Amino acid sequence: MANMALLDAINFKKGCYTGQEIVARMHYLGKLKKRMYRGAVECDEAPKAGDKIFAENSTAGTGTGVVVSAEMNAEGKYEALAVIQIADAEGQVLKLGDVEGAVVEILELPYGFATGEK
Repeated sequence: MANMALLDAINFKKGCYTGQEIVARMHYLGKLKKRMYRGAVECDEAPKAGDKIFAENSTAGTGTGVVVSAEMNAEGKYEALAVIQIADAEGQVLKLGDVEGAVVEILELPYGFATGEK
């Protein structure tokens, strides 16, 4: 979910590492449903790690996403890294916390993917 596979930061052909079985299973058998996104939110209080991200028509029954970290930028908005359901991040209006929360705007990541994905 931290975009490591998309950045070619994992070699599936050599070495052993913690979590290797889970990562290999995802790579060879499944499709990742969540990944790391960068977002901006304008709110009075800083988002905290663990804060939920909400989408009204979420494709996931357990929640759309969760904030990993957040800091205020030069424009007075908070920028956050969050793990979010891919289907929701790319097709839903996202809110911080719940339906009444501040809108979370998805921003481009500061790096590109080897696969050409955004």
